[in-house]
Amino acid sequence: MQNNDPDFGQMKYNGFSAWDCRIDFRFPHLSSKYFAVHIWSNDETGPSQLQRETFRELKQRYESLWPEVASRIVAVHASLVSPIEVAKVMRERVAVHIGEHDEKSIELVIELDLPDERTKGYFIPIENWIVKDAIVAE
Repeated sequence: MQNNDPDFGQMKYNGFSAWDCRIDFRFPHLSSKYFAVHIWSNDETGPSQLQRETFRELKQRYESLWPEVASRIVAVHASLVSPIEVAKVMRERVAVHIGEHDEKSIELVIELDLPDERTKGYFIPIENWIVKDAIVAE
């Protein structure tokens, strides 16, 4: 099922738990071009109003959150030593998971364009607009 949504554009429902879409965005780290948004929802009509508001606010706050997000990656990365280095190796997309733990939960999933990290992702929860520690997953 697909839906043309006023906030999220062209969305696709995966049939049982989530809506997915791509949103172009102007990032402070210039190599990234879009959000790959995954909105957890059992509702085939689309995201909730709270999920919409949460994503709108994320877009407004992203630039101010970015230095802490990058610092959290630096804290768990073996060779990157500054947020500037993280910005230089960002991939084209920043994944956003909304509503996985509760309706307004947010988790960024960031992949870096480094040869030895093709299967790694940095999962970074944001709770009440506070950036939490990154978790590395392969």
